[in-house]
Amino acid sequence: MRRREAPLRTALLLGLAFSCLGVIYMTQLTAGGPSAAAGPALAIELDKAAYGIGMPVHITVQLTEPELLLDTGSMELQIMRLTEPAARLQLPADPGQKVWRFTWQPPAEPAGYGVRAVLHGPRGPLATSESAFDVTGDWTEIPRYGFMSEFGTWNEESETRAVQSMARLHLNAVQFYDWLYRHETPVPTSDVFTDTLGRRLYADTIRRKIDLSRRYGMAPMAYVAIYAASPAFYEQHKDWGLYDREGQPIDFGDGYLYIMNPAQGSGWREHMIREWLKIVETYDFDGLHIDQYGYPKVAYDALGRTVMVGPAFRSFLDETKEKLAEQMPQRSRITFNSVANWPAALVAESSYDFNYIEVWPPYTTYGDLETIIQASYERSGGKATVIAAYPDRPHEPTVLLLDAFIFAHGATHIELGEGNGMLVDPYFPKFQRVDASLWQALIRYYDFIVWYKDWLYGARRPLSPEKHVLIDGEAAAPRPVPGRVHAVIYRSLGTPRTVVSLINLTSTHTVEWKAEQPAPRPAADLEVTVLVDHRPTGVWLASPDRPSLAAQPVNFTTTETPDGYAVQFSADVAHWTVICIETAGGQSEGGDA
Repeated sequence: MRRREAPLRTALLLGLAFSCLGVIYMTQLTAGGPSAAAGPALAIELDKAAYGIGMPVHITVQLTEPELLLDTGSMELQIMRLTEPAARLQLPADPGQKVWRFTWQPPAEPAGYGVRAVLHGPRGPLATSESAFDVTGDWTEIPRYGFMSEFGTWNEESETRAVQSMARLHLNAVQFYDWLYRHETPVPTSDVFTDTLGRRLYADTIRRKIDLSRRYGMAPMAYVAIYAASPAFYEQHKDWGLYDREGQPIDFGDGYLYIMNPAQGSGWREHMIREWLKIVETYDFDGLHIDQYGYPKVAYDALGRTVMVGPAFRSFLDETKEKLAEQMPQRSRITFNSVANWPAALVAESSYDFNYIEVWPPYTTYGDLETIIQASYERSGGKATVIAAYPDRPHEPTVLLLDAFIFAHGATHIELGEGNGMLVDPYFPKFQRVDASLWQALIRYYDFIVWYKDWLYGARRPLSPEKHVLIDGEAAAPRPVPGRVHAVIYRSLGTPRTVVSLINLTSTHTVEWKAEQPAPRPAADLEVTVLVDHRPTGVWLASPDRPSLAAQPVNFTTTETPDGYAVQFSADVAHWTVICIETAGGQSEGGDA
């Protein structure tokens, strides 16, 4: 915010079995949200959005179609790590049974897993369903960020359904916005209070939502603003304000808020660090989401001295992190909003835990997103990046294409919260509900990025698509181009993998990410050639748009060249397809080639 304006043979057999059956996937019902009118035959429910190392995973499978009830049979649970089986669990299906509960203890290491439930009858499989989960030591390594923005009277049933929906998307952290009393005094002075925009809020609801989020494995983060104060507070502390060249106070929203001085030594900074510590202590948030408004870049203090605002932000963040770590080390996560990518270059090496960039003009295209994500990763030494980018409405092709670009580049997107709500505006309470079709598609996309997180995330070295990828005999474009399939390619450092994403722009007339895009014309039988450093040993293809999320082995040929090995294969893409090329040797950690 907020701006003005398996071994291989086993894997093959499993994949073939499921491609024959197809996949029925679960839609979690939410208050006021999409209904599962088509009805999943099997619903998979996990007890957490994400799991820490050493935590057991509890998985419930429920039969939702009574006509499939058996006299004899079994429920099988298959757990996959990428393309390899990690576990196979089985329970009998007794006559009339509708629910099966499994517990699995994952290895004590970070990983993403796919889950398949198979209902077996006397003559073979009757129904299947898929999901995913991940194990991580620190959620900030890959923050799948959601939001909470409604803090009215408490309704246990609807609030629980909403959080369960968010957990179904594997959201592992939640930004609480807008929850505070006043920007300069965030903790409310009474149990029921009115915020600056006249909303009636309840402190007990805030606490319950924090507890409920954490119960389902989502870290609650408190929204705060780094330099915003009410007019009344500014009038009492004009010496803490920021001023323009003419000595006039700098405001936000035509006097709605005033901009205060974030520089070291300012009374404002000392005041706000005390208030922020009070927030975490009072409400037991996991940390702070710190916002700004994208201006001013240069201003003056009350004595007329120049204040370089970007460097002031950097030192403010470091001091905040230090004080939180000293007093509440278990609740000391912070992030900071670089509005319109400013001052991302200055704060990237600060002590905050992950990058958060809210995208505004002039960053209007998919290519701009590529540039922002790559730069934030490199400047911050490999920290995760969350992108805040708001489509005008929850339009399915637009949303899925935007997510494909963000996910393919190793970032995540804050977009979902309050059950099945989607952000369409920087003021989060203006979210809109998604329809059943988009909700189901998003479930698959989020299952996909969790299942294949070891392909999509982690240490990587981007490569030039025009130097490394041919599509139907033509070099891939260096930036997204309307009417073409775009390629994203990188080396996965520390592993023998090269990962290629194909994103379908063949139906588009613009590469502006906010533009409403048409439903894609699937691009089938693309002849793809990828240049890799070492001899390939296998090629796998997976997509959230296919009937099953399970990766399929791809037939390929190899030609040795002076620059490496050219791998040729066929692929198809609806919105987004991911190809993983495994090689005999480790990948170079050198620069682009």
